[in-house]
Amino acid sequence: MAEKRVFCEHCLDDVTYHVEEREFTRKLKGKNYTFKGREALCDNCNRPVFVEEIDNANRTALYASFKKENDIISIAEIKAILKKYNIGAKPLSELLGWGINTVPRYLKGDIPKADYSAKLRRIAAEPDYFLSLLKDASDILKPIAYEKSMRAAEEAIKAGGVDKESLAADYLLSKNNEITPLALQKLLYYVQGFFYAFTGEFMFESDCESWVHGPVYRDIYNKYQEFGRNPIVSEKSYDFSSYFTSQEMQLLDSIIKHLSVYNGKVLEKFTHEESPWLLARGDLREDEPSTNIIEKEMIADFFTKVKEKYNMLTVDDLSAYTKARFASLSF
Repeated sequence: MAEKRVFCEHCLDDVTYHVEEREFTRKLKGKNYTFKGREALCDNCNRPVFVEEIDNANRTALYASFKKENDIISIAEIKAILKKYNIGAKPLSELLGWGINTVPRYLKGDIPKADYSAKLRRIAAEPDYFLSLLKDASDILKPIAYEKSMRAAEEAIKAGGVDKESLAADYLLSKNNEITPLALQKLLYYVQGFFYAFTGEFMFESDCESWVHGPVYRDIYNKYQEFGRNPIVSEKSYDFSSYFTSQEMQLLDSIIKHLSVYNGKVLEKFTHEESPWLLARGDLREDEPSTNIIEKEMIADFFTKVKEKYNMLTVDDLSAYTKARFASLSF
């Protein structure tokens, strides 16, 4: 593969570059915001060079920092609304009486006004409110789109249940602000596996898939993929004890204590040497894409054996396994 080159305005030549992580402070709407991003540096003079994809990622991180500090709805939350109510971005804009391209602009990174953000948040939290908006605007959407969204809203009202998978992700992110999308996927996988080992039950219903970089929960991937390789900026804040039992929170805390200390690439290495991921991929090459399901039975069997092998009596005993796994890695 050809090495990437960009123009360096200092060297006045096309150069190779390297990337370093750093903390930035930039002004947005008259106020400074600090965020973690990346900077491309010329291999010849070690001065900054412009790389579009890195600049875009930094802008996304800046906007995420702004949204968090000002309690503005995130792109991930807006995408979740569209999925939840089976509605497109433009139809949702029309339904709310906004310009047809308003929600599409938000999905591209534009920052919603505070009152628009509040309305979207209310829609996300209250399916019955969304349903009332639909019923009052039956002549705005096309009939097929209207019926699809109506059915989705009614299903959301009926379900009324708790999405433990998303809540577990929110809890982990609330306790560690260094978790990237890659790391979050692996942490959720370990939550699922070790919770079964100690209780005989799974914490959430979703299946994970055996992607190239390890186990992946697709809905969580879609929710946070905008952060790329950067730490996820969590915008959720609520009383988790209302949703989790004390046993569940003890396990989550142990995952944070003993596994979130490792970065995503290390956790990926862990999972690549464990049987559930390996068995689900079968004869596939390590770099070959796959959406094969890692069956829950595989996860149950593997983590039950891990618990027995390391004589785990409490969830805090996860440390024995994680230390052994890290010591066995070669870098």
